[in-house]
Amino acid sequence: MHLVDSFNQQAVPARSEHTPGSETALKYQPSGTHQISRIEIWTGKLDAKKVDIYFGVREDALGKPGSRLAPEQQVSIESSEEGWHAVSFAKPIAVTQECIYWITYAGVIEGGPAVSTIQKPDGTLEAIRIPAPGRTYRAPEALPEPQINPDLQQTTYFWSYDGVDWRGPYTGHHMIRIYAES
Repeated sequence: MHLVDSFNQQAVPARSEHTPGSETALKYQPSGTHQISRIEIWTGKLDAKKVDIYFGVREDALGKPGSRLAPEQQVSIESSEEGWHAVSFAKPIAVTQECIYWITYAGVIEGGPAVSTIQKPDGTLEAIRIPAPGRTYRAPEALPEPQINPDLQQTTYFWSYDGVDWRGPYTGHHMIRIYAES
């Protein structure tokens, strides 16, 4: 396994916040044809005892996140664990340089959000996370000041509570590392 792509991996982390229960999708165009086997994300110290972060990869649907290409994978982070956190995919996800994808993450705080099921327009059921009011965790963003790091990459992203209705686009300085099979 080797590092194939990243967003701001050498950056100075910011103290931004993310609302649990929402899913964030980062626009991603691979540097080549890869089999993604691992994704890492930077988070700061948490405002909660523990957060479960779910990672995924979605296809592009006319410039917005589309269907999942594989089941989400989870990593649990304790409150004091500032730094890089990773998930590995049992079956690597094939991506090509010619296509756009969306790297997704969503956080669930222990004792916070509940999980509910909704019926999508096509009749299928999907579990969604409902955030607890006022609970946040530290998001994977870098400080944007150019004097700190002139090479920061802006990332385009959307967010959603249900994985269907996507709000955005926005831009940020997310901190992500993507690994592929050798």
